[in-house]
Amino acid sequence: MWNRNPTALLLAGALTLPAGLAAQQWVDLMMDPDVNVHQVQDAFEEYWGDKTYEKGKGWKQFKRWEWFMEPRTYPSGERFDLAAYARAWKEVGRMERAQGAKSATWTPLGPTTWQTISYNPGNGRVNCVAVDPQVPTTIYVGTPSGGLWRSTDDGSTWSPLFTELPSLGVSGIAIDPNDTDVIYVASGDGDGADTYSLGVLKSTDGGASWQTTGLDWDLTQARTTRALLMHPTDPQTLFCATSNGLWKTVNGAADWTQVAEGSFRDIAFKPGDPSIVYATTDQFHRSTDGGSSFTLITSGLPADDLVNRMALAVSPDDPGVVYVLAGREDDSGFRGLYRSTNSGLQFNLRSNSPNLFGYQENGADNGGQSWYDMALAADPGDAQVVYVGGINVWKSTNGGSDWTIKSHWVYPSQWGYTHADIHCLEVFNGQVLCGSDGGIHRSFNGANDWFDLSAGLDIMQFYRFGGSEVMPSRVIGGAQDNGTNLLDNGVWTHVFGADGMEAAVDPVDPDIVYGSFQNGGILRSFDAGQNFSNIGNGIPEDGPWVTPYVIDHTDPQVLFAGFENLWKSTDRGDNWTAISNWSPAPVR
Repeated sequence: MWNRNPTALLLAGALTLPAGLAAQQWVDLMMDPDVNVHQVQDAFEEYWGDKTYEKGKGWKQFKRWEWFMEPRTYPSGERFDLAAYARAWKEVGRMERAQGAKSATWTPLGPTTWQTISYNPGNGRVNCVAVDPQVPTTIYVGTPSGGLWRSTDDGSTWSPLFTELPSLGVSGIAIDPNDTDVIYVASGDGDGADTYSLGVLKSTDGGASWQTTGLDWDLTQARTTRALLMHPTDPQTLFCATSNGLWKTVNGAADWTQVAEGSFRDIAFKPGDPSIVYATTDQFHRSTDGGSSFTLITSGLPADDLVNRMALAVSPDDPGVVYVLAGREDDSGFRGLYRSTNSGLQFNLRSNSPNLFGYQENGADNGGQSWYDMALAADPGDAQVVYVGGINVWKSTNGGSDWTIKSHWVYPSQWGYTHADIHCLEVFNGQVLCGSDGGIHRSFNGANDWFDLSAGLDIMQFYRFGGSEVMPSRVIGGAQDNGTNLLDNGVWTHVFGADGMEAAVDPVDPDIVYGSFQNGGILRSFDAGQNFSNIGNGIPEDGPWVTPYVIDHTDPQVLFAGFENLWKSTDRGDNWTAISNWSPAPVR
C-alpha cells in the first residue's frame, strides 16, 4: 500500500517526459521547467544547424521530448502547468465516481520475452540494479517509468513491487545489510527525466508497502534523483545525489539535510574509511567529515566548462584509488578517464581515446550520449580492472590506460550483445551486471560472455500499437528504443529495429502489417513481419517524430499519412498523392 497523496502518485507515472541531454546549451534549457519550449527548439536548431543526423548524438532524444511537449504546451510556448494537471486528474476521478464507473481488469500482454529477426531487441530500459547483501540471488532493478522489480531466483523471473503505481521511475536503490526488508529507492528518472521525482521512498516490509520520507518532493518542483548510497557500517545514514543538490540523512531517511548545492550525479565512500566521501557534478567534490561538508578538487581534472557529467568508481582492493569518468560538454563524447591514487586529492589522465561513448566497435567515431548513458565500475577484487558503459561496454585491465570492447549494440555481435545505451554497471562476486535501454544482462567471466536476464520484465515503453479484429491474437507495436514488435499467438518477435512508432494490422488480411520508425519511415510487410519494405520513402517530406497514418477500414488498400501535408495511397503505400497544399510547418 501507499501512504501518499494518490493524485501526486498518478502524476509521477503520467509525466513520462522523454528528455535527456546535459551537454549542449539546448539540453540545459530543455531540462529547465521554467524555460519556454519555443526557446528550447530555437536553441536546438541553432546548435544542430545543417549537421547530418548521426546515431548517439542526442538528436532523437530531443525529438522525443519535443513530440511529448508540443501538444502539452500553450501557444506561447509556455510549458503546461503541473498543478493544473493535478487538478485535472482529480476531476477525472470525481467524474468517474459520479458516473459509477467500474475499474477494469487488465492483463499484461508483454513482451516479457522475445525472439528476434532484427538488430536491437530488448525489453525496456533499466536505470539501476542492486543485489541483496544477504541473499545474492535476490536482485532489484529500477526503471525510468516502470517502477521497481525484484527477482528472488537469480534473475530467472521478476515481480513488480510498485503494483499500485507501476509507472513510477527509479534511479537508485539501497538495501539495509542488517535487515534486508528495509529498502530505499530514489524516485524519478535521473538519466532521461522520463519521470520527475517524489523524493526518496522507504519500505520496511520487503517492498510490500512504501512510505515517503523526509526527502519528499512535489512533482511541480520538476526535480530528479541520480544516485542513492548507504553508509557501509551505519544503515541509518544515506546520501542522495539529485538535480537539487546532495542530500544526507542520519536517521533512516526521516530527516534530510542538503550538504552541497548543485546538480549531483554520483557518490562513493572511500573503501574502509567512510569519513571520506566523493561526489560528482561536472566537477569532483571530496569530504573528510563523513559527508557533512565538501571541498572542490580540481588537480588533474578538466575544467567544468569542458565536462557535462562525471561518474565515480572505487575498489576495496586499493582503497586509495578513485576513478573519475568524464563526458565532453561540446558533443557528449569521451573526455577522459582520470585516476587518483591518494584518495581523491590529485588526479592523472589515464586515457581519452578510443571514444568509449561512441557507436563504433573500434571507438573511432566522435561524440556520444554521456548526458544520458554513462556507467563506470571497478572490480572489487582488482582495482586495475575497470568497466565503462556508454553505448557499448568497454573493459580495461591496466587501470584505464587501454581498452577492449566487451559488448556491442547490434544483435548478434562477435563481442557479445547488450542493448545500446548503458545506464549502470555493477561488479560483485565475480559477476558483472549491466543495465541498458534493453534490460539487464549478466556476465560470469569478466564481460567476455553476456546472458540476458530481462525475461519477465514488463517495462517496454510503447508509442503506438495496433490489433486485428479478424485475428485478435495478433498485435503489433512500436516501442521507444526497442523497435517494432509483433505478438502472434502469445509469442513476441522483434521484427524491426530503431525506435518503433505507429503500427497497424490490415483489417482484412492480418498477414499484412505496418510498422514505422521516426520521422515518417512507414513500413509494410505482407508476411506478418518477416520482411518489410519502406513505403514512406515515396513521400518527399519529413514526417513528425511519431508520424501518424491510418488504414481505411472500408477499403484497406487506402492509407492516409500525415507529413507536412496529408497524403493518400490507394495501393497500400506503393504510391502516394498529396491531398492538401499546406505551407511547410515551422519548427513549432
